[in-house]
Amino acid sequence: RRALGWRWENDAFVREPDMRDGVFGAMGGVETSARDYARWVAFLLSAWPARDGPETGPVRRSTVRELAQGLNFVAVARRPGQPDSCPQAGAYGMGFRIAQDCDLGFTLAHGGGYPGYGSYLLLLPEQSIGIFVFANRTYAGPSPPVWAAAVALHGNGLLARRPVPVSEALGRAYQNARLMWTEGSIEPGRDALAMNFLMDRSAANWVAEFARLRSETGPCNHAGPLVATGALSGTFSWTCERARLEGQLLLAPTIPPSIQALRLRVVPPQ
Repeated sequence: RRALGWRWENDAFVREPDMRDGVFGAMGGVETSARDYARWVAFLLSAWPARDGPETGPVRRSTVRELAQGLNFVAVARRPGQPDSCPQAGAYGMGFRIAQDCDLGFTLAHGGGYPGYGSYLLLLPEQSIGIFVFANRTYAGPSPPVWAAAVALHGNGLLARRPVPVSEALGRAYQNARLMWTEGSIEPGRDALAMNFLMDRSAANWVAEFARLRSETGPCNHAGPLVATGALSGTFSWTCERARLEGQLLLAPTIPPSIQALRLRVVPPQ
């Protein structure tokens, strides 16, 4: 039941000779099935997000995440097989090409070639999804269909990103931000501010800014939940009388974490 390797030559498929057993057989002496490789992909994906808890793999989750550390300068590229796609910012990490994609987010990808065979793996850690292709043809070029499948899944709403839990520090900061807005002053949350917060805008100017925004929004009757974008950052949206108020909250990694930035903007009703 082993997949045999072929190459396309002189307008016909020709059987590739099998390599001898040993370190170069299947690039390391390992042959596997799609089912077992899926288990390996699931193990890699289990390293995200970073968290406490028991370790269940052959190495620590933090060790797996080192694969995503870029080792050279970031370059701009397009998705394989999609020359008109949005540009990606990518770098080569420890065994994976790491890229930020405008639709798919954080990605890790790598392909392999061998006489008679080819493979490609794409990891989407933020969605806990892995897509891979095995091919038994030399220079099969399996990367374009993998990316096309990922884009199709995204386009059909099937790549939901894993929700980020609101950390205790971020929750406290959100409550302080709401108090500052309600009072129209930074005073209720002054003790929660980072050292540079008032260097960016003085306390008096925050009073003026709160008043200006409130003159556009009117009273805000519904404060929506904070949506965490990380352990120290989040966004929120409040429904107000005349408009919607959208905000971003960023904490400084101090001990304890403190509010480094609070950004607010008015969104007129549609």
